[in-house]
Amino acid sequence: MARLFISHSSWNNDKAVEVRDWLAKNGWDDVFLDLDPERGIAAGQRWKEALQRAAWRCEVVLALISKEWLASSWCKSEVDAARLMGKKVIALLVEIEKSQVPPDLTDEQYVDLTGDPQAYRRLKEGLKRAGLDQTTFPFPPGRRPYPGFAYLEEDDAAVFFGRDAQVVRGLDEIRRIARVGVTRMLVILGASGSGKSSFLRAGLWPRLKRDDLAWLPLQIVRPERAAMSGTYGLTAALYEVVSNPRFTNGMRRRSLPCSRADIQNFIENADNGLAVLLAALRDIAQVGFSGVDATPPTILLGIDQGEELFNDEGREDATKFIDILTKTLAADSRVLAILVMRSDALPLVQGDPGLAALPKDTFTLDMMLEGSFRAVIEGPARLIDPPLTVDPQLVDALLQDVSGQDALPLLAFTLAHLYDNTRVDNALTLPGYDKIGRLTGVIAKTVAQAFTEAAARGEVPKDPREQLRLTRSAFVPHLAQVNSTGQFVRRVALHEKIPDDARPLIDRFAEQRLLIRDRRQDVEVIEVAHEALLRQPPFSDWLAEDREFLLWHDRLTQARAAFEADERGLLAGRELAIARSYMQTRAERDFELAELAFIRDSIAADDKRRAEEAEQQRQKLAAEKEEQERRIRDAERIAEEQTKAAAAQKRATRTVLVGLVVAVLGLAGWMNQDYLEGQVRWVWTIRPYIRDQVRPYVKTAEQERALKPLQSFKECAKDAHCPDMVVLPAGEFIMGSPPDEPGGTSYAAPQHRVLFAKPFAVSKFAVTFEEWDACAAYGDCDPRISDGGWGRGRRPVINITLVEAQNYVAWLSRVTERTYRLLSEAEWEYAARAVSTTAYSFGDDPAELGEYGWFNGNSGGKTHPVGEKKPNAFGLYDMHGNVFSLVADCAHNNYSSAPEDGSAWGGEHNGNCTQGINRGGAWSNDPEGLRSAQRYFFTAGGRNSNLGFRVARTLTP
Repeated sequence: MARLFISHSSWNNDKAVEVRDWLAKNGWDDVFLDLDPERGIAAGQRWKEALQRAAWRCEVVLALISKEWLASSWCKSEVDAARLMGKKVIALLVEIEKSQVPPDLTDEQYVDLTGDPQAYRRLKEGLKRAGLDQTTFPFPPGRRPYPGFAYLEEDDAAVFFGRDAQVVRGLDEIRRIARVGVTRMLVILGASGSGKSSFLRAGLWPRLKRDDLAWLPLQIVRPERAAMSGTYGLTAALYEVVSNPRFTNGMRRRSLPCSRADIQNFIENADNGLAVLLAALRDIAQVGFSGVDATPPTILLGIDQGEELFNDEGREDATKFIDILTKTLAADSRVLAILVMRSDALPLVQGDPGLAALPKDTFTLDMMLEGSFRAVIEGPARLIDPPLTVDPQLVDALLQDVSGQDALPLLAFTLAHLYDNTRVDNALTLPGYDKIGRLTGVIAKTVAQAFTEAAARGEVPKDPREQLRLTRSAFVPHLAQVNSTGQFVRRVALHEKIPDDARPLIDRFAEQRLLIRDRRQDVEVIEVAHEALLRQPPFSDWLAEDREFLLWHDRLTQARAAFEADERGLLAGRELAIARSYMQTRAERDFELAELAFIRDSIAADDKRRAEEAEQQRQKLAAEKEEQERRIRDAERIAEEQTKAAAAQKRATRTVLVGLVVAVLGLAGWMNQDYLEGQVRWVWTIRPYIRDQVRPYVKTAEQERALKPLQSFKECAKDAHCPDMVVLPAGEFIMGSPPDEPGGTSYAAPQHRVLFAKPFAVSKFAVTFEEWDACAAYGDCDPRISDGGWGRGRRPVINITLVEAQNYVAWLSRVTERTYRLLSEAEWEYAARAVSTTAYSFGDDPAELGEYGWFNGNSGGKTHPVGEKKPNAFGLYDMHGNVFSLVADCAHNNYSSAPEDGSAWGGEHNGNCTQGINRGGAWSNDPEGLRSAQRYFFTAGGRNSNLGFRVARTLTP
């Protein structure tokens, strides 16, 4: 279909033929001209249908406007249809004055065919401005036909092949937006590797610049680390046009800034500074067409790689840029922004308050089709003088190999490598393609070549492992990072930040065009030539090993930026635990100096807090010990007095002695009977138990530190009945139920990562009746707790409340002088899963459940002695079934905002502390209720015959 459409009245057929012949004579023979003698409705309809079918190719509509054209509703509807599609329209006046042109066409370019002797010269100039010059764009001598990974620039417009239809559609969309005047920003979206930057720079921008009567495109902005002040920032874009002699004098006459520093100061500090500058540039650029003033051009602000506006590096500059840009776009309808970014980054625009409020449209750059890839291969070859020969077999092989997200950048790099390294007699051949490893092997071959060259120069060791270490030290975290969607993306690094011993190797990579070196703002920077490189072996293999560190490093960068903006505090809890770990396992050069300072400040603050808490705990224990000793002295004194009184009265038994003391106290009325009885119990019963049965078996700090993961221990005599404990290793796990797990509910979602920075101990079994009864005999536990008639001993204790369970662990802490407590919910699930990710600790099949736990299918409707089933991988018994396990957390309806450090969750985030959580299921539940992720709620003061608990022990770090 044609690139030029001629709209005309049948009364002007001769003039239309004249224009068509002139176009053909001057090189434009791709023209649609409807000369149907029956010009009525059918013809008009065919014209519009033809335009719609050729919308992706038609670039300009020539409207021969005459009195007859104006009188025809069909002629007018043809041009209206073209304008609605965003087509470029040039009005050719035939025996009428411009004053007779309809108002909605006065903003179009026009040529007076009958009254202007220079009409056809002006038409030729207009078509050139529209990008239709038959010579297209010049191909500068010496320029590479295949630029490789680097995006194409404006000077590469001649070799920008494969996107003709999208360029036409993009230009149409920009014209449509400018005509309607509502949308202020066009967001061009495409996947990484789709060629977005080249589309903007070599596709749209050169054609928009040609049409300088309609558009004034500024130098394209790339935010990088400095959207305002950087080498490719907004200030540089403005300075580039202001320093053009065409604009400099006009700016000075208006007393507006002309130097780079003054421009930046003006747009940052003057009221609507950017709007004022752009208005002045537009006025100066306004040029007449056909000798009279034309409509002022629309200023275009192009922003490439817009996702960089949301990086934490350069955040302050980017925030200022967005604020100034959005205010200017809102104030001036003849300024339009074109933002190019990855599709997955669009939510960042939608989430920014300023940009979200801005009317915007989107334009999608879809994947290239095979026919377009053929043009990318063959088109540039024809521009070289003499033309480059490309073996048809090579073309077929390349088309067979291209596939996937990175097809276009890999093809571009392969063609450049073929041209630079295998060209023989000005021809590219299939054997040369096979020699470089084809599309899938060319990068690995190039990397190997860089290693070989560096080793030959003596810049790096010959040991491949050492070469890999140097490469990783440069890429992580200096040249690669992980974005919010988990993809590896490039990072612009200062060359001086690359480790000294890795720089020569990085320079060899740059020589192989895998990396780009440049000077920006008087400093040397380096970056990956294209993000596709990070998704290809061997780079993807190297980075995969550092993925978790890069993800964490991104979170660290965000945390530091938020801290510096006074939006959060220092690192603490799980965040700090991870940071401490990486500080021990990673080299200091993997961190920026500001990051190291942030982490060290966080560690210092945390150490100070820990020391203060330890001192408070020491003082508390000292006070408790002193009070305990005072009570012992009082009890001993009273006992001694009782003994003397008993001897005087010849009473030999302790019972009679106690009775006498009670009688004396009752008569005297000066001492509390309960206190006295408690002290006597302490002296004669509890104290000997602690002294003989507990304290000799309690672990010292050194013994605790020597404990290994999964090792068990017990801090009482063999027959003293205290919990067996198992050491669980530090680690992390995913807590919660997967969306597709049978029986899963919203109560156990969303899944989230939990990190335990230190090991801790968990009781091997649920607390038993014999352990509870020991507390009743030697502590404060209630001896009346019912066993439901099923027996006591090694059966799990039941019918206890949350407060009673807490009293038990408090007693255990007192007699051992160590920290025993209830498990947090996260600790319980970590212990239950025992590194598994399945529904149960042993897998997903409930048919195996009978080997590991008691439930309603095998329990006989009652509890069973602990330890009769198989343990999980941590050596813990009955984690599925027998009795529920109380945990320390208050009730929350889901895991939104749940702690990530494994601590118990209190009343924050809508927690309900009148309810508690129990886990693990019981003898009364079906198999689904015994899953590792299953949660149950209960009233905190309630009792039940299926409700028990386990204990945890904090270990000395």
